[in-house]
Amino acid sequence: MPTIQIAYKGMKYSREVTRNPQGIYILNSKGREYWFRKDFESQKKNYGWVLINGTSLPEEFLEQICSALQTIYIYG
Repeated sequence: MPTIQIAYKGMKYSREVTRNPQGIYILNSKGREYWFRKDFESQKKNYGWVLINGTSLPEEFLEQICSALQTIYIYG
């Protein structure tokens, strides 16, 4: 399982990311799941990554997470 780093108020946090068979990337954080999928129609923001399970995150986290997801997506 890949791990991504998220910086917040001078601290760095590690979160695991899994991928399900449908191509959904799932970030687990404090007992909550955040589901991301690549939206090839909207590549202009956050590398085309969108949250799909009705959850939301502050923009500062989305930018960090989507950048890390893009790296995982490209390099595995």
